[in-house]
Amino acid sequence: MRMTVTSISGETFCVDCQPWWTTAELDVHVPKQSNVPFGNQYLHGGSILASGVSLLEAGLADGAQLTLIRTRCARVATAIRDGVTAVWDELTGRCLFAIRGHSGEVWFVCFSSDGGYLLTASSDCTVKLWDSVGGAWLGDLEGHKQRLRSAVFSPDSTKVLTTSDCTARLWDVSSRECILAFNGSASVVTSCAFSPDGATLLTGSLDGTARFWDVAGGSFLRLSDAISEVRSIAFIPRGSFLLTLSGHDLQIWEASQGVKLGVLRGHHDAILAAQFSPDGNAVITASSDGTARLWDVASLIMSFANLDRFNPGHARTLQCIQTFRGRDGEIVRSAAFSPHGPRVLTAAIDRSLHLWDLRTGECVSTFSGFGGGVLSMAFSPDAGPSSPSDEA
Repeated sequence: MRMTVTSISGETFCVDCQPWWTTAELDVHVPKQSNVPFGNQYLHGGSILASGVSLLEAGLADGAQLTLIRTRCARVATAIRDGVTAVWDELTGRCLFAIRGHSGEVWFVCFSSDGGYLLTASSDCTVKLWDSVGGAWLGDLEGHKQRLRSAVFSPDSTKVLTTSDCTARLWDVSSRECILAFNGSASVVTSCAFSPDGATLLTGSLDGTARFWDVAGGSFLRLSDAISEVRSIAFIPRGSFLLTLSGHDLQIWEASQGVKLGVLRGHHDAILAAQFSPDGNAVITASSDGTARLWDVASLIMSFANLDRFNPGHARTLQCIQTFRGRDGEIVRSAAFSPHGPRVLTAAIDRSLHLWDLRTGECVSTFSGFGGGVLSMAFSPDAGPSSPSDEA
């Protein structure tokens, strides 16, 4: 059977198909027209063809006409223990490409704010920059003597902040040079963040402190003492907040004043990872107890904003609102929010990666083909409909 496929930019393709084909087989035979990582959707009679359904089951016959809509792939990158970094289509679980270049385990991965760069960091003490579309190597950030703990791009994607041992370093992306080094922590610096305007840095350490720094001059601004180990920090629209670990519990703090807002309690074993949602209204945690748990922290954030109703001496205890379980109780090593929709991704030590719909609690996609356990993962910020100029 032959079908005519027309894109929104006016290109027309004639494709000889088999009745059992799905949209995945169509994708293989529709020419790619851009270096932008696209995903395809096909319309017939005003309805989108469902993935996994054959053309025959969808009611298509010989001579059918389809409209092609290309969308930028919502991508996720995984850092894998065997030294490989893979980039996947978030919604289909299809591997777009794999990167090899480190001589040790890849411990950390992140995308730049504009989605153009991909950063990887390894136990071989190297930090590498890659083109996020095709995986071409762009250069190294050299100077770290121990493995990298965290990294983040500035809002304008021109700088990178990395943490290793007791220091944080600020790098210029174009020159690959270290601009500033931030010292002062008594223990390992585990996490870092840029303020939304890019003018201030926040670093968190295992010594129980969070430090604010001025980006322009590198000067130390102020210290916030959180008592226990700082594992995750973030600037969100309503301020700067951090997460600290104490046994099986997680505490949430307002960083600038060092005020403890609440305790997230419910895990039965060690918490291995924690992350704020992009809007700061939720937290996702991963644990050795074989679960990832979702927590609603919006009320805590709002209570601090309404200081007349906030009692800093009585931190609230929160219970999780949703639980995601690893297969056969396997340890869930990490979890992350997707910026592209109400979804979270979890990685278990059995080398499985699952994408969950927060609205239903159901697994919507499974990633496979790993040569080792996933140590870190990151979502690209760019996704959405393409324009005809993108497809040119």
